[in-house]
Amino acid sequence: MHRVWEVSNSDEWSSLHVEMVGRFEISEGGRSRINVLEVHHVGRKRYILAIDGSGKITVFREDGTFYGSAVPSRQPFAFLKQRLLFLTETGAGYLDLRTMKLKESQCEGLNNSIAKNYVFDAIDRSKAYGFTQEGDLIHTLLMGDIVNFKCRIRSKRKMDLDEPLALHAMKGYLLIANQEKFFLYNVSSQHYVWAGGLRLSFSVGLDEIIASFLNQQMVV
Repeated sequence: MHRVWEVSNSDEWSSLHVEMVGRFEISEGGRSRINVLEVHHVGRKRYILAIDGSGKITVFREDGTFYGSAVPSRQPFAFLKQRLLFLTETGAGYLDLRTMKLKESQCEGLNNSIAKNYVFDAIDRSKAYGFTQEGDLIHTLLMGDIVNFKCRIRSKRKMDLDEPLALHAMKGYLLIANQEKFFLYNVSSQHYVWAGGLRLSFSVGLDEIIASFLNQQMVV
């Protein structure tokens, strides 16, 4: 674990400082590549969740000491903040921190597809967006509470995009990127979301973005 902070040296520039503050208590058999690393607040306590390439969930206390681990049936991709509900390749699950036990449910409407990544909506945390292995952009709803939750696919849309893909949700929009282009979708309008798909606002090539920055530097 490292602490990073910024120090202002003058009105014009500042410096970035980094220091190591400790190490996680990781067993010798738990050194797989970490795919997801998140901090979750439960009451006044903070926990760090790490998900490795095998799908194993390892929970650490804030000081880096080991708290517990659990292995879901499918690879988790995204956690719902504060509630420890998560989305997996084929459905949803819930992690009970007190017992470190898992509860899982299949996602209705996925129709034997497997999701490859997910991101939760920036405003409405019951919504999420993801991609399937068949190249479909999916709009997913996570309903209910931690005792009785359901996962349902609201819409699917075939996307002709090359991998790798990155998803990022911001207020009212969903940003999708690959190695060549950015695509910005409007997700704030209920009409477009519930009518069976998301509305594309615009797309732009990475080379165009790079060129605009280079042109600005030349003008300066």
